[in-house]
Amino acid sequence: MTFVKLELPDAVANALRRMAAEQDTTIEAIATAVIQEAVGDDPALRALAEAGEAEIAAGLGVPHEEVMAGLRGWAADLRARNPSP
Repeated sequence: MTFVKLELPDAVANALRRMAAEQDTTIEAIATAVIQEAVGDDPALRALAEAGEAEIAAGLGVPHEEVMAGLRGWAADLRARNPSP
């Protein structure tokens, strides 16, 4: 584990303290969670992405062109049922 010292504006530090008190946690825990999310080190999200990539590799995904064609058809149907004034 690495120790990192941060200098924060007073307003940010105060907001972190309030948030930590409301969530019954520490400002360090909140900062760590935010930083992990920002750098993409979320094991659950990584697992979902890997599962999606495996589905695509297995031919289970829907091609982008097919999704877009469906969306265009859906939008055209909406426009036909609700014409602009």
